[in-house]
Amino acid sequence: MNGHRPGKQKNGNRNTVRLGGTALLFVVLCAGATTVFATGENISEDQSGKTPIVITRVIHGPLTDAAELILAEAYRRLGLTVEFRDVPGERALIMTNKGETDAEMFRVDGMRKTYPNLIKIPVPYVTSYNVVFGKKVDFKVDGWESLRPYTIALRIGLKQGEAGTEGMNRYLTDSTKEAFMMLDSGRAQIVFEGRLNGLEYIRRLNLKGIKALEPPLTTNPLYHYLHKKHENLARQLTEVFKKMKNEGSFQRVYDTVVEKLVNNSDAEKKEDG
Repeated sequence: MNGHRPGKQKNGNRNTVRLGGTALLFVVLCAGATTVFATGENISEDQSGKTPIVITRVIHGPLTDAAELILAEAYRRLGLTVEFRDVPGERALIMTNKGETDAEMFRVDGMRKTYPNLIKIPVPYVTSYNVVFGKKVDFKVDGWESLRPYTIALRIGLKQGEAGTEGMNRYLTDSTKEAFMMLDSGRAQIVFEGRLNGLEYIRRLNLKGIKALEPPLTTNPLYHYLHKKHENLARQLTEVFKKMKNEGSFQRVYDTVVEKLVNNSDAEKKEDG
């Protein structure tokens, strides 16, 4: 069962972000000014005719929402738009490393060791707290070896999870949804996933009896990566990231997305009650 991959990979979906449209808006106060972020418009080019920067998106969830808003604003400051393209985790890295796409939304540090054509923006802009989710099991998480007695499901592309569970009884899935459906059905006993994204999928799929076990297994600052053909852009983007971090923009966007998740969960609990 080690390394078994249920399901099939799906073709990438495209979603371009442009500021100032009629899509869903998030308003974040940055350095005393109001910056408006827009997501959800399907376009092929921005108004100036420039081709958008194509960024691979492996998952959908609160952390991804925060990343989309931050990246859209960062590129906007450089006069560019971005297109988020849904691609399975491993395929996304291969495509960006080959230059078929322009950038990775976020990855852990050290990706260039395996994918040498990637350039890291050296300013982390979101943090993933990766936890173990269980349904009928409850134990104190104490390193990777504490997972060995259990059947594990995790999404392909979670590189730390793939390495940490090597040799264990595990299923590698094409999506976070698939991993949680396996947990809910009893085919897996635990799931390894980012806390925010896991909680969002539990809410979205209306799953009962699944909880995050403590403490987090890993805490990862996440970085934006570009293909090496964008070396000059990477230098410019680094300066933008530094400025946005100093402004508090990263934290404000993150807090807004978390608040939205909490409010949605509270509202649904009241409806169920």
